[in-house]
Amino acid sequence: MLVRSLSHYLSRCDTLANTQSYLEYLINRLDFTKDLNTPDGSRKIIDTQEKVLSLRLLSAEVNNLALAVYGEGLDGIANSIYGTPSMDSVRKWLSEQRLAG
Repeated sequence: MLVRSLSHYLSRCDTLANTQSYLEYLINRLDFTKDLNTPDGSRKIIDTQEKVLSLRLLSAEVNNLALAVYGEGLDGIANSIYGTPSMDSVRKWLSEQRLAG
């Protein structure tokens, strides 16, 4: 049961890394983002400034979650020694988490 739970946790780390990366991509390429349509093609997904702001807030929350998981995984040692890591470093660490053995 522990191995199953740990395996589930580690797959979530990779999902968190990918989600953070895609949200960052959307924020940094707003022309692309504002051109995305709903699945039925009836309207743009991000069609107001309020939705852009909401996307930015969601991205910030996911960044904070990724940083918290990173800090917890390293027992907070890296943050106290090196300061806040880059999001690239956090994503790389999250993506590399695997079961030993």
